[in-house]
Amino acid sequence: MRAVALILGISMLLIFIIKLLSQRSKGINTIVMGKGRKTKPKLFEIVLSGIMILSILLILTNIILDISAMPFTARIVGAVMCFIADVILAVAVICMSDSWRAGIPENEETKLITGGIYRISRDPAFLAFDLMFLGMLMMFFSLPLAVVVAATAIALHLQILSEEKYLSAKFGEEYKSYKSSVGRYFIF
Repeated sequence: MRAVALILGISMLLIFIIKLLSQRSKGINTIVMGKGRKTKPKLFEIVLSGIMILSILLILTNIILDISAMPFTARIVGAVMCFIADVILAVAVICMSDSWRAGIPENEETKLITGGIYRISRDPAFLAFDLMFLGMLMMFFSLPLAVVVAATAIALHLQILSEEKYLSAKFGEEYKSYKSSVGRYFIF
């Protein structure tokens, strides 16, 4: 189970790194979290990054120590969730094309993406992150990890709300119409 978890987690990281390098070769800065923002949003994005890093470190610790209080079937369900997360993230970054950013690109031109997977989820990347963290929790459950994963999910949701505010201001009626017809995470 440890090898499966590492492969699934590394796959998600590779998807992100490949996208980052692809955009960098075109002169696009993918990581804009905390850059050029006002103090409060900048601080939040830095805290979000820290919470995600803490989650990843705790997951790695639980994988290395093979800590899990879950039955084998729950661990299998967790692995399937992680696999689905990888697929969703890969499709999301492909559909997003060069508009993909980690953070809110306030000073950059981007397009509103509504095709592909974005027809059934406004935030498929966040859905993928949540599925990955929850799947890893199912595979390597511990109370400290549960607390950190819950904090990560809350922080990611708050980031979504911040991005929705930005998108509403940037794209106006186009985003409002899109928002009313497509669910935040998945249909709902």
